[in-house]
Amino acid sequence: MIRWLLVLVVLGLVACTPKSTVLDVQVQVNKDKVAKAYIYKGGLFKVWIKLEEGVQEPGSIRWKTGKGDIAIRNSDSLNGLIIADTVYLHWESLPKATMVLDTHTVKASSSSGSGSSSASTSGSKDITVVDTTYRYLDTIAVVVDGKESSIDVIEIMNILPRIDSLWVGGIAQPGDSILTLAVHPGERIDVSFRYTDAFNTEYPVQAIEWPAGMGTLQVKTQSDSIWTWTWSAPNGLLDTILPLILTDKGGFGTREYRLQLIVYDEAGSAWVVSGEELVKFSPKGSEVARVWGPFDEVSDIVLNSNSTIQNKVWVLDIGSSSIYQYDAYGRLLWKDSSTFQTPYSLAIDVESRLIWVSDMKAITNDTLYSRVRRFSMNNLDSGFTAIGTSYDIPGPVKGLSIDQFERNLVWFVSPEQDYVGFIRNGEAKARIFQGAAYNFNRPSVVSYDPVTGYAWIADSSRVVVVDTSGDVKANITGFEFANSLSSGGGVCWVSDILAGSVYKFLRTTVGSRKVSDGLAVNGFISPASVSTYAVDQGVWVADKGAGEVVRLSSDGTRMGSGSGLTLPTLVRVHQVIE
Repeated sequence: MIRWLLVLVVLGLVACTPKSTVLDVQVQVNKDKVAKAYIYKGGLFKVWIKLEEGVQEPGSIRWKTGKGDIAIRNSDSLNGLIIADTVYLHWESLPKATMVLDTHTVKASSSSGSGSSSASTSGSKDITVVDTTYRYLDTIAVVVDGKESSIDVIEIMNILPRIDSLWVGGIAQPGDSILTLAVHPGERIDVSFRYTDAFNTEYPVQAIEWPAGMGTLQVKTQSDSIWTWTWSAPNGLLDTILPLILTDKGGFGTREYRLQLIVYDEAGSAWVVSGEELVKFSPKGSEVARVWGPFDEVSDIVLNSNSTIQNKVWVLDIGSSSIYQYDAYGRLLWKDSSTFQTPYSLAIDVESRLIWVSDMKAITNDTLYSRVRRFSMNNLDSGFTAIGTSYDIPGPVKGLSIDQFERNLVWFVSPEQDYVGFIRNGEAKARIFQGAAYNFNRPSVVSYDPVTGYAWIADSSRVVVVDTSGDVKANITGFEFANSLSSGGGVCWVSDILAGSVYKFLRTTVGSRKVSDGLAVNGFISPASVSTYAVDQGVWVADKGAGEVVRLSSDGTRMGSGSGLTLPTLVRVHQVIE
């Protein structure tokens, strides 16, 4: 018969913790014993077995646990035989609770009345009270050469909580091993850490190394499952990672995370449509917000750049015929799902607080018509209010493009009808350019540059530049497929999704030109969308194939990038706030 001794001991992990009591348990095979519960209070739980007769292979010894995990295992050998085996256990989550009912009797009450030495309350009866408590129990046993020991019970008294989610200003943030706090300079915002398995009243302690210059962090409220801090961010820019260490109050265990602090300028940041999500990146390419939206098919997004209504993000979901408005941190501010039938595109006129929307009107004589209207952005809670003239235009009207500070002009395209046009405020009809003079072949995108007054048009394998009189200023050929473009600040960036390249063209690009006349930046897989940053004439590129967004300087140098995206399709950059 193989005989062994199974020993359990709880290890304290902090120097000041009292020495653990060694609990000796004699265990014999095929002999029942009364299970005795040992207490796990966190950290590592040491169990070892000493064999009177050694075994040759480590596989001859097998430990059986419930929810417990083996962190470390060591074996001692003598003369080539294993004579002792030690494991260190820990618990990352709770076992299933065991309900314990405890009953006790409350005696009938008695009182002393006036003029009587003792008088029982008439009709009183003893009361039986049932108390319900929950215990978290697990088991440990060992099998040697197929022979199993009796089972020992361990009561789990302390699980070190795990951070389940991070909330910044009431908005859930993405992150697992790295948690991100991202705000604008000088902002004061509440930050909440929410925990799982925080079942005890011993609050977890958060140790954060908080150097000078990173603002102040103060505890606001705390419970066993949520701690809320208030962060007063510094006025300067910041992008750094600090350790965030959780430790239980008894000092038995720790768990480490990384906390990324980002203080960023809104101007130069970018929003990207990524599958069913909307993701925001700082000017350096760090992810700072993520909206898990209820989107079906996002067809357009617009960012405004005016201080009176600053940092609003408008999302057009053609799949659900809805328009959403979010703030800079991804908080939903407003939604409309009843005004439009099939909204194709939108544009923002921030100076006059108007939003242009292109929506399907009806099909007449086998021709689909779109209706382009302006709506007031005031009192949105009361619904959209149409302002001024509405324009009925044949074909799906897409790609509305406007100078946010020029209220009089909005450009558009219709790929199905092969034309480009614009609407000037106050005029009764839209101006349309089509026919042999232009030979448009499914123009997909138009971008208006107020610096030059020109509209740049992506037209399949070429880019065409026109002014409001209809004059063609430039015709650039040689693209495999020019799928997206964005102009501003006197330049225009164009993506060629088939060639895997993006190109920059200057305002001086006139006449008949080739794609080789532009500045080429290669190495992309499938650049699906570009957005020019007018301030520095650089660009943000959404690479659908690589699942990333990239920021380029005016000379094509990579300035930053963000990954973790799902087939990104649209990117928009915040311009300077006026």
